[in-house]
Amino acid sequence: MSEPKLIDFPAEAHEAAELQVMLTGCATEAERKAVREAFYTFAQGDPRTFGVQFAVLLAAHVRALKAAPEALKKAVTGTFSEVNNTVASHRVAVKQAQATLSQEVATVGQQAALANQDLCHLREELSKCSATLQDVFAGVVEERKTIQAATGTILSISERRIIFGLLAAFAAGVVSCGAAMWIWTVLCAS
Repeated sequence: MSEPKLIDFPAEAHEAAELQVMLTGCATEAERKAVREAFYTFAQGDPRTFGVQFAVLLAAHVRALKAAPEALKKAVTGTFSEVNNTVASHRVAVKQAQATLSQEVATVGQQAALANQDLCHLREELSKCSATLQDVFAGVVEERKTIQAATGTILSISERRIIFGLLAAFAAGVVSCGAAMWIWTVLCAS
C-alpha cells in the first residue's frame, strides 16, 4: 500500500518554471526530490504567511529571469546591428580612403620621379652654365690684362707726344722770337 501524501506533487513535465530553474542545479535524483518537496511544502498554506509570499516572489523572480535573456537579446541585437552597420560603413569608407591614398601615393611617386629627372637636367645645365661662366670670366681677365697693357702703351705714347709738343712749341717760340727780332730790327732800321 502506498502512504497517504500530505502534498500532491505534480508530474515533472508540468512543474513550475521556478522549480525547473532550481532543479537544473541538482546533480542527483535525491537532491531533486528534496528540492521538489521543500518547494511545494513552502508554497502551500495561508496566502499571508511568509512561505507562500516568498514562493510567489520566487515565482515572479523566476519569470523575470526567464524573460531576461530575450529582453537582453532584443536590446543587444539592436545595438549590435547599429554597431555592425557603423563598422560596415566605416569599412567601406576606409577602403575608399585606402584606394584614394594609394592613387595619390602613386601620383606623388610619379611626380617625384619627374622632379628628380628635372633636377638632374637642372644640375647638368647648371654645370654647363658654370663652365661657360668660368670661360667668360677667364676671357674678361684676359681682356682686362690686354686693356691694361693698351692703357700703359697709350699713356707712354701720350707722355711722348706731350713732351714732343712742348719741345716743338719751345722751338717754335725760340724761332719765332728770333724771327720777330730780326723783323723788328729790319723794320726799325730802315
